Amino acid sequence: MKKLAVGLVVLSCLTGCSAAPWSGLLASGIDKAGTRAKTVTEPVLLTVRDRATLQRIADSDIDLQAVDADHGLARAKVTQAQKAWLAKLGIAVQADSQPVRLEGFDPRFHTYDTLVRDIKALAEAHPAICTAVDLGPTWETSKGKADRRVWALHVAKGESAS
Repeated sequence: MKKLAVGLVVLSCLTGCSAAPWSGLLASGIDKAGTRAKTVTEPVLLTVRDRATLQRIADSDIDLQAVDADHGLARAKVTQAQKAWLAKLGIAVQADSQPVRLEGFDPRFHTYDTLVRDIKALAEAHPAICTAVDLGPTWETSKGKADRRVWALHVAKGESAS
């Protein structure tokens, strides 16, 4: 028993795991019932002064929804702690009053079908420089969950175009 206790302490030190089994989970937002605690976020509009700051936000765990780098604007969902962090960086944060889409896709979003259609249309429209290339089955297809292929558009000049 003593060897087991010493082994657990050594393992805990080497891995950084806590001896209290729930402490790490509680810190990550998972309660003892095994369910993830709801994190309250709110939609905001950020005014960012430069691309370096925008990159810093992108590298954080903030849920960016849309970015307009040319105008220094970003839409995001943030927690109160993230809001405070943004304020410390000097970033203007205001409530986002844009209506939320409840149904359907953003019209700018490409589905698998529209993406494949567009790749094939470009290859057909520009056969001298473009070729639609079938790279093989998708991961979902290999698992029997779909019937899709991975498509790419090969763009080249001269002999390497075909």
